[in-house]
Amino acid sequence: GVAARNRMSSIAETVSSDGEHCFVKTCSFRSRKCVLCLNHQQKTFLCKRHRYKGCCRCHEPGTYQQDAAFRSQSPAAGHQPDRGLLIQLKGMVSQGKHDAACDLIDHHLSVLKDSSPSARLLKAQLYLEKGNVFHSMAGVPGAQEEKSQSLQKACDAFRTSVEVFETFAWGERDEQGYADALLSEANLEARLARLLGHQNLTQAKKKARTAQKILNRLECSTKATAIRVLGVIWLTLGDLPKAKQLFLAAIRAFRTSGKELESIWSAVAHWNVHLVLKDLGKNSDSVPWLKRATMIREHIEGPDAPYVKMYRESLDGLLKQLGYEKTKNQKSEAMSRGEWEAIDLALNPGH
Repeated sequence: GVAARNRMSSIAETVSSDGEHCFVKTCSFRSRKCVLCLNHQQKTFLCKRHRYKGCCRCHEPGTYQQDAAFRSQSPAAGHQPDRGLLIQLKGMVSQGKHDAACDLIDHHLSVLKDSSPSARLLKAQLYLEKGNVFHSMAGVPGAQEEKSQSLQKACDAFRTSVEVFETFAWGERDEQGYADALLSEANLEARLARLLGHQNLTQAKKKARTAQKILNRLECSTKATAIRVLGVIWLTLGDLPKAKQLFLAAIRAFRTSGKELESIWSAVAHWNVHLVLKDLGKNSDSVPWLKRATMIREHIEGPDAPYVKMYRESLDGLLKQLGYEKTKNQKSEAMSRGEWEAIDLALNPGH
């Protein structure tokens, strides 16, 4: 009301020259949270304690969202690592150049001697990419022991990435990167548990749910990935119906966000449904999901990526087992109308 408006008016001030202080004069906190008043499109810096009390322009209570410009004020995000380097590493992984990618990452890690925010952010990102390299190596054909070792190295790299992200204070951390690292670690903890016969996934659940909360708060399209990882955990615990429900929910979320054909985790979610149906003894029903997983992953990574080859080999083997024959020049993953309808019916059972 009027009293609240006058109170906020009396304590509001313009932003300080360094752009870091809370607008409220009586507040001693420093803040780099740039928020946007949705009523007046007014940007302001407000600390966690005061950010919902009123717009610095009209001094009325309003609805706020974090403004994208905040990232340029964050000490970590203000010193983003070379995006070209990260893109280069992702390209090397998709091409199967694992050793070269590891060497490049190790080289950059070796020269990071200081503990500045920019150095710590780069370190966290590099360990995240290193985990992705080892994860990709696990998809290369080879002995099961070698795959397990690669998965363990990937999990260790993801864990280090999480630890480095956690050295940043709340509000200064790259939340998107932190959530990605948490999900990657939780995902591999579940995979390793399935391979090694472990059942204690309490920490994996906690990490996945923490990441899910972060992504929901950011209204990030990758929140579907968190749902998928929770499905992997329930699959490892042997609850196949629950796991299938989560995988289908993840695919629906990818579709809703428009990222179904852009995220490899969308492909993996289809692969996961295939695995559940196979475990339930429904090999024929699993075929459309494996075909769709192969199509999406190849669309994103190209035909020569390690996991694309693994998917296609699995598909060829399954089709041969079921006695299916493909016509000349027909790709194994080519889908019939009935297979498309089977997927749509599973994702939209009430329609």
